[in-house]
Amino acid sequence: MGRTLSTMILVVALSATTAGAGVILNTLDAIGADGTGWSGGLDGSFSATGGNTDQVTLSAGGRTVWRGERDMWQLRGNMEYQETSSRESARSVVGHLRQNHSLVGTLHSVAFAQIQHNPFQRLQSRWLFGAGGRWDVLDDQQGSLSLGATHMVEIERIEDEQGRDTDQRLSAFLFASRRLSPSLKLSAVGFIQPLWSDLDDRRAMGNLALEVSLTETVSLKVGGALEYDSHPPAGVDTKDWQTTTGLGVRF
Repeated sequence: MGRTLSTMILVVALSATTAGAGVILNTLDAIGADGTGWSGGLDGSFSATGGNTDQVTLSAGGRTVWRGERDMWQLRGNMEYQETSSRESARSVVGHLRQNHSLVGTLHSVAFAQIQHNPFQRLQSRWLFGAGGRWDVLDDQQGSLSLGATHMVEIERIEDEQGRDTDQRLSAFLFASRRLSPSLKLSAVGFIQPLWSDLDDRRAMGNLALEVSLTETVSLKVGGALEYDSHPPAGVDTKDWQTTTGLGVRF
């Protein structure tokens, strides 16, 4: 059974593709990790096709995490680049800094800053600054469940538009993970981010990931993600999706 499951996962991984969507960060997957001090990891994938379709896709990311007795800091970055017939067809860059502090019991504070760039969504820059709280409903060896909410300030610059737009949003999130076996972990995260002044103007994101440990430090990762923006810039679709496959290295 275990060998059959591993084979199925590998087949799915090798057949997964990447859509031309923005890079989506799951900054909550560090919840529930044990120990103090420094840790981190690198993820990457590369694909190329030729003949009838000439396409090159590169995706890379990294994270550095520091855990103390009551505090956790993490710095993350991701980028995605794609060429089709020697022309750039997708590019996205995201950087994220987050701090958590243990308040009492399973309650934690949340503070973060993020910068994003995606010319294929006409996004010259999007700065996010937020603060709020997180409640760890469940946290044990088999899995975790956390939910929380922050107030978020959003500052956007849209290509070919003058000035910048500043909005105030709610950012509510739910994170769940489950260890299916010693080497297999499933995780999911969802965000919804409506404007305080207009709840119909909202963004949402969902991410589902399966991680297979190949060695103590190397893992195979397969995932899918969906982004939704109810009021995107002119000429930009309301939805972006992507599936990803790659290797991760922990240190």
